[in-house]
Amino acid sequence: MLQQLKDKNIIWFANEQSTDNSYLASGYRELDYITGGFPSSGIIEVKSLLGSGEIRLLLHYLLKKSDQEMIAVINPPSLLSNEFLLQQNINLDQLIYINTDSIDDALWSVEYCLKSGLCPCVLLWQNSFSFKSIRRLNLACETNGSSLIVYTIPDSTPMNGVKLSLSLHPTDTDLKIIINKAKGKVFSKQPIINMQNYWPRLYEQKRPIRPDKSFTFAS
Repeated sequence: MLQQLKDKNIIWFANEQSTDNSYLASGYRELDYITGGFPSSGIIEVKSLLGSGEIRLLLHYLLKKSDQEMIAVINPPSLLSNEFLLQQNINLDQLIYINTDSIDDALWSVEYCLKSGLCPCVLLWQNSFSFKSIRRLNLACETNGSSLIVYTIPDSTPMNGVKLSLSLHPTDTDLKIIINKAKGKVFSKQPIINMQNYWPRLYEQKRPIRPDKSFTFAS
């Protein structure tokens, strides 16, 4: 049974070293020093509260991905700030927003975007997945070397079959990152990013990094 799950890329064994060393720099030296950045393809899970810096953390990665084609944003909890994205040199014409009424529709949209060859990166907000759906999404990522970034709440059940799973814990100036799992890799250290060094304007009045200005909240 375990071997069958392993063959389907649903589970992996921590003592096995990955043969896929393809990572893209995150733009944060504290994270890049430990992990080498983010996987260039596959599923990346980010467990965080809304406004914890979850968009800023992936910003450099998204910029590299958007240089290629489109980025699909599926079921975000609030609107992404166009002003913020433009300031970070992200072309709004390369963003596709999709809102669905059901989990099945969301998963179908993700799979279609990943397989289309037009979206090297998809962002999805969802908290629960079946083994079958994870398997299908992994296969969809493999089709064109695409990435799926899944944002989940902190206490959600960790996803199996992901390339990298992170939990974010913001403080007044830092973003502490817990590496829950990384396929084929074991890290002895956990990154702590000094966000004040990268986003000094957020701290001009010595305010916490929450709420994240990369979101626009509807009134």
